[in-house]
Amino acid sequence: MKLPPLPALLLLLLPQVVLAQDLPPGFLEEWPDFRQLEPKQVRELPAPVRADLEQRGCRIPKFTKWDGKHNAIQGQFLQPGRQDWAILCAASAKTVILIYPGGTTDAVQPLRSEDADPHRFIHAVSSFVLGKRALRDQEGEQPTPEFDHDGIEDGPIGKTGRVVYFRNGEWTLQ
Repeated sequence: MKLPPLPALLLLLLPQVVLAQDLPPGFLEEWPDFRQLEPKQVRELPAPVRADLEQRGCRIPKFTKWDGKHNAIQGQFLQPGRQDWAILCAASAKTVILIYPGGTTDAVQPLRSEDADPHRFIHAVSSFVLGKRALRDQEGEQPTPEFDHDGIEDGPIGKTGRVVYFRNGEWTLQ
């Protein structure tokens, strides 16, 4: 069935109109490649993770022209040798990082729930980089902490964020 031109155009523009209502003034002018993706649009996600995100009503903030992985990331976040997923879920005027251990939905861990902010951004930080940062920031004779798996940097676009790291059974800020 072919739609008349005007209704078809309205259907195409509706998602952008809804999205624009939730963003601060000028945000799309500054970041024109910003999109709130549905989980089904992020192909690399494991099917169980995608289904869980859809059930939660999550949208995944993405910058379509950025090469670096962000806001739907894979890494060894809980322990070395196992690939986990961390997703920045935007739903109900909040954003929260959801950790999927081993890419399964058996024990999803919500982390750092905050008011919705399109500037919020997460990406993986390797254990090597964490170690180098610890040496750089070392004060006095204190030993630097050891890092044997990845962390998650959480912060505003283009600025230094805080790294969350899983150590001794709990998430800590580095």
